[in-house]
Amino acid sequence: LFKWGLTSASFYVIGGCLILLFLRALAVPAPVKVVVGEVANASMFIYLSHYQMISIVTKLFGEPRPWIALTTSIIVGVMITRLYGFCARKFTQAFDRSRTRAARLG
Repeated sequence: LFKWGLTSASFYVIGGCLILLFLRALAVPAPVKVVVGEVANASMFIYLSHYQMISIVTKLFGEPRPWIALTTSIIVGVMITRLYGFCARKFTQAFDRSRTRAARLG
């Protein structure tokens, strides 16, 4: 940590670790819980799509815009998560219907 010098990112990491270690609970408003829950739920798809978003934002603006890339990565990750959940529900419903139909016939 100190080899490369303290940066703002390292202060965020240290602060987050201290909060996890020393606070038993952190009260947040209900809307914040919803947003944090959505982002946490979509974290895998955010991770999988963030390089593509960085590339698209760089091509659109002709230069790197990290805050726009971050925002689009989160939005696209949440959208992909919702789409994945929808498709998974439809697949499960279709599978259950076919299984029920096969049980009635056989």
